[in-house]
Amino acid sequence: MIILSLSFLTLTSVVAQESVENFVLEEGDSLPRSPQSEAAYLAIEKVLSSDDFARKKTVTRWQAKKRETKEQRQESFPYWMITLMEWFEGTGGFFKALALIIKILLFALFAWLIYYVVKRYHQPIGDFFQSMGRHKEVVDLPTTMFGLDVQKDSLPTDVVATAQAHWAAGDKRLSLATLLQASLIKLLHEHGCRFYDSDTETECCQRIEQQVNESLSQYMWTLVGTWQQLAYAHQSPNDTQFAALCTQWREVF
Repeated sequence: MIILSLSFLTLTSVVAQESVENFVLEEGDSLPRSPQSEAAYLAIEKVLSSDDFARKKTVTRWQAKKRETKEQRQESFPYWMITLMEWFEGTGGFFKALALIIKILLFALFAWLIYYVVKRYHQPIGDFFQSMGRHKEVVDLPTTMFGLDVQKDSLPTDVVATAQAHWAAGDKRLSLATLLQASLIKLLHEHGCRFYDSDTETECCQRIEQQVNESLSQYMWTLVGTWQQLAYAHQSPNDTQFAALCTQWREVF
């Protein structure tokens, strides 16, 4: 009896093992379900396919950008650009020389501009620095020079017109005196020139030469010389010379 039971168990085990070994699922097949399992599966599928589980939501968020590696960047450059960069590196000496030439030209242009400005505006610039260097001290201005009243309120409203009126009336000495008087008043009160009561005509012109620009100094030498010829030598200028003095007075003053 025991032997028969062991034989039956052995036979059953062999048959079960053979059944397991021979049970192979094909692709796409599934294990058979029991009716209870099938009913549960269908119920789960129904729940998952409902609106509560089928709802979709879109979420937007920041994400770190993937950086290209050095090899990828080199591959992204076109070949002609790489060739051009290599050519620039090979001609570095040429561009250094070109940059040096441009720098020298710029310095030369800057130096020429300074020279032009100084040459063109040297008189106004000189007058400006002279006026800055003068001592702003209160000094006693002369009231008369060469017998002429040089106070500020003695200046005629229209200097040239007044001188021409005296000339037309035949008073040549008074016409020249009007031009000289007005010139001295202008130099004293508007140009800041310093004179003394004891200065002669020549000393006055020498002081003017040191304190004003060249054109004004030359005019004063001519005017004072003409005045001396008339006052001391009694030689009066002609109409052309007097007209030139009037025209130049308007230019320098």
